[in-house]
Amino acid sequence: MKLEKKDKYKDSASIYKQLYTWKIKINVSDSYSDKTSNKSSFQVYDDIYFHVSISGGEPDAQIKLTYKLICPDGTTKEKKHSYGESDGGWDYKSYYTNYSWDTGTYKFKVYDSEGNYYAEKSIYFSYY
Repeated sequence: MKLEKKDKYKDSASIYKQLYTWKIKINVSDSYSDKTSNKSSFQVYDDIYFHVSISGGEPDAQIKLTYKLICPDGTTKEKKHSYGESDGGWDYKSYYTNYSWDTGTYKFKVYDSEGNYYAEKSIYFSYY
């Protein structure tokens, strides 16, 4: 049985939202294959991988994601995906390998294609 938004019984809107709201989780590591580590500090020459996991959504629905990386100097780098992800999907997002990061705190934010905010992760870079 599929719960519909239009169902008009007690708590149907709340139950619908709990069941079908998209949930985004971000793990950060220095490895393409390590989806479970969740590091928050790196050295300026480390490779960084943002592993984004997706759950929820209506049955058979997909979500198109946009990633924004806010740098310590306030500049923003944005990447939009033209393909959709579905419940249980992992989207490997590598933001720079063989890159020299500036020291300071970066914020990685996830939005859908309509600009709705879902999650963010802060990471810090230092020389040591």
